[in-house]
Amino acid sequence: MKFTPMSLNMRDLMLLETAEDDIMTLCDALGFKYQLLSRGSGTTFNNQELAQKAQYQDNIIPMADNYMTQFNDCVYADENNVKYIIDFSHVPCMQADEKLKSEIRKNNVSSLSLQLKNNLITYGRAMEILEEESPTDLAPLYFYQLPPEIQATFTNKTTTNETQATN
Repeated sequence: MKFTPMSLNMRDLMLLETAEDDIMTLCDALGFKYQLLSRGSGTTFNNQELAQKAQYQDNIIPMADNYMTQFNDCVYADENNVKYIIDFSHVPCMQADEKLKSEIRKNNVSSLSLQLKNNLITYGRAMEILEEESPTDLAPLYFYQLPPEIQATFTNKTTTNETQATN
C-alpha cells in the first residue's frame, strides 16, 4: 500500500509569503512605508526611524500642505488676510534635522567669524552666507574697518568661549 497526499504542505503553498507580498503592494499603493508595520522581521530601529522621517517628508507633509491649500481656498483665507498652516516641528523624527541645522549653522558662524577677523571676507558677505540682514553701510567693510563696538562683539564672544573651555 502506498500513501499519496491529496493536498500540499502549508510551506509549499507559500501562503504567508503571498500575504506578505500583498501587504507590501498595498503599502506601496497607499504611499505607506512598509518598514513602519509591526511585522517583526527585518527592520532595525535605524531603518524604522528613517522610514518614519521619509513617511512624513514624502507623504504626510505634502498631503497636509495640499489639504491646507484647499482649506484656505474654501474659507477665503487670502481675502481675510489669514493663512492656516500645519506645523510638524513637534514630531520627534523631524527634530533631528533641526539639530543638524543648528550644528551646521554653529560651524558656519565660527568659520565665517574666523574669516572675517582675518580680513578674508567682508562683513556683508559673512552675513549674506548666514542669510542674515546686515546694515548696508557696514556690508562692504572688512573687519579692521568695522567700528570698534562691532569688533568688540566678535572678540568678546571668542574670549568668553575660550574662557569657558579652559575652566
